[in-house]
Amino acid sequence: MGSKHRLKCKACGCAHRDLGPKQERCPRCDALIGPRERIEKKKRPSPRNPDARELHSLLDDAVLIDAFGERFEAALLALAASPLPLCLDAEGVALSRTGALTLLQLAAESCCFLFDVQTLGAACFGRGGAGHTLRSLLEDPLRLKCCWDVRRDSDALLHQFNVAVAGVLDTQLLAVALRRASGATVTRLPGLSQSAAAHLPPGLLAGAAALKSTIADCYSDTPAFWAQRPLSQNALRYAAADAVLTRRLHVALLEAAEPALLARVQAASDNRVREWRDAAEAVPQRQCAEDRVAPLF
Repeated sequence: MGSKHRLKCKACGCAHRDLGPKQERCPRCDALIGPRERIEKKKRPSPRNPDARELHSLLDDAVLIDAFGERFEAALLALAASPLPLCLDAEGVALSRTGALTLLQLAAESCCFLFDVQTLGAACFGRGGAGHTLRSLLEDPLRLKCCWDVRRDSDALLHQFNVAVAGVLDTQLLAVALRRASGATVTRLPGLSQSAAAHLPPGLLAGAAALKSTIADCYSDTPAFWAQRPLSQNALRYAAADAVLTRRLHVALLEAAEPALLARVQAASDNRVREWRDAAEAVPQRQCAEDRVAPLF
C-alpha cells in the first residue's frame, strides 16, 4: 500500500498498515496506534507558521510511558543516544519533597518522553536495559541536563525516590547571567515565557501559550490535577511543551554564552541543585518573595 495508508508507531518508529476504523497495538512495543491518533490530530489544524508546525509536531509525537516493557526500554535508549542536553521537568501535586511527583518529562533534540511515575512507581528509576536507567541518566554528572529552576524537581526526586540529580545547567540562571552580561540589572528571577519570548521565534510560542492557559485554568480549579488518570491529550501536550521549549531556549542561550560565564552558571547551578534538597525543612510549593530573588553569582 502507499505511504498514506501506513501509520508509524511513535514509541518505537516501526510502520504498520492502516486498518481503517480498527484501533491497533504495535506488535513490537504494544503502543496504541490507529484512529485515536488520527482523530486527535484532526482536532488541531496544522499551523501555517513553520516554527509553530515544528513545535506541534514535537508535542504530537511526545510519548507517554506508563508501563514497563520494550517501549520503556526503547525510551531510555533513545534518550541515552540523543545529543545533549536533555531537558528535565516534572509535574505533581504541590510538588516538593512531601508533595507527590507524578509525571517526569525528559526532552531531547527530536523526542520527548513523559514517564508516568505515579503509575509506574519508584521502580521506574531502576528498571531499564543496555546499561541505562532513569536513575543513571539523571545522576550522571557528565550527561548535561537543563532545567528551568531545578530546585523543586531536585528536592522531590531525592526525598521521594532517592535520585540525586547531577550534571544540570540551570536554564533560568543562564538567562539571568546573559541579561546581566548585557548590562541589565536583574534582581528578580524571570519566568520561562518571558525569557522564551526574548530568545525564541514568536511562532514557536503562539500555540504553546494557548495550551498553557487552558491547562493552567484546570490546574487552578483542581489542585490534584496531575494525579488524575488518565491524563488528557492537552495535559500531556502541556507537560511536553515546557520541556521542549526549555530545551530550545537553553540551546539558544548557550550560543550566546562565553566559557567564563558558563563556568559561573555551572557553579551556581550545582549549588541550586542542592539548595532545597539539602535544606533542613521542606520548601512548600507556594514560593515566597525571597524565592523569586535572582541570586548573585
